[in-house]
Order: sequence, then C-alpha cells, then structure tokens
Amino acid sequence: RIEDVVGEVDVALLDGAFFRPEEVPGRRVEDIPHPMIPDTMTRLEPLARQGKRIVLTHLNNTNPALDDRSSEAEQVRRRGFEIAREGTVYPL
Repeated sequence: RIEDVVGEVDVALLDGAFFRPEEVPGRRVEDIPHPMIPDTMTRLEPLARQGKRIVLTHLNNTNPALDDRSSEAEQVRRRGFEIAREGTVYPL
C-alpha cells in the first residue's frame, strides 16, 4: 500500500500528472495510468497532517495546480502537500 511506503520515508515524490479527468479530453480516465491529485490527497492526507513531506511532481501542462494562484494549487497546499518546482533540490 502506498500509505505504508510513504509512512516509511522522509520525503515522498509522487506523480501528480492530472488534477481532474477533463484535462485529457477524448480519453477515459480508466485508460490513464496516473492517479488524480485529489485521489492521492484523500489517501495520504492523514500522513501529510502528521508531518510527512509529500511532493507532487510530473504535473501535466494542462494541470491547473501548476499555477500557484489557482484554487487547485491552494487546495494542495491547504491539505499539507507540496508541488515540485523546477530547480528544487531534495536532499536524500
């Protein structure tokens, strides 16, 4: 389970390609091998609230969370997650 793995690491870098299915018109969400950000946050929010650092990366260019001013990006931050930014270094 992803919850178990994230619970064991200091920083989790996770796929955040899409925020909602409408970002990929003409495709069924079942055919997209990426979880939607809200689904990931629902599963992992308890760990984020406990202080686990969870960073969403690999955001698609259609993902509204790429815009720091968007309500989607605000929701990510409010729920205790981060969005990876170009040039950010994560010490391992």
